[in-house]
Amino acid sequence: MPLETERFDAADYLDSDEAVEAFLQDALDTGDAGEVARAVTVIARARARAAALTATEPARLPEFGAAPAWPDILEAIRSLGLRLTPVTVKTAA
Repeated sequence: MPLETERFDAADYLDSDEAVEAFLQDALDTGDAGEVARAVTVIARARARAAALTATEPARLPEFGAAPAWPDILEAIRSLGLRLTPVTVKTAA
């Protein structure tokens, strides 16, 4: 009998502001625009699911091409009610 599994979706676990912030920070730490774009899409999907419980219209998810541009990513982040905050990264001396 084969083992049955379900597809993992991080959006299922982004149920607090803190979880969303940590998820986006992890993506930003990669320095990869594609990874950040995927994280923003997951966050939007999580927010759309939450909004669907009370909304009458479906939420619009951001769409990024094969090579996402930072201005588009930043606009999507702002549309989700988030902002990027610079933090000094201390390196070992």
